[in-house]
Amino acid sequence: MVTKDTLDQLRAERSQKRAHPALTPNGPVRTQVNAQVDRERERQIKLHELAFKDAQQHMRTEHALSRHKGQAKAIFNNTKPEMNP
Repeated sequence: MVTKDTLDQLRAERSQKRAHPALTPNGPVRTQVNAQVDRERERQIKLHELAFKDAQQHMRTEHALSRHKGQAKAIFNNTKPEMNP
């Protein structure tokens, strides 16, 4: 499940330089590992942002539909039945 807190945490980790444990490889392997971790973090951020955008669009659509249904119901309820002779 995607939450705003998760997205904020990933964004905060993006800008921090953290100390790496002693088991981290040195040299070019270390650079590749760090680059892969950064790519994965950026991918997660983009996926979370996309999920939020999709949820926002879905909410807007559902809001518009429910508003339209509510207006139609109000109009229907306010019309007086015509009496046919």
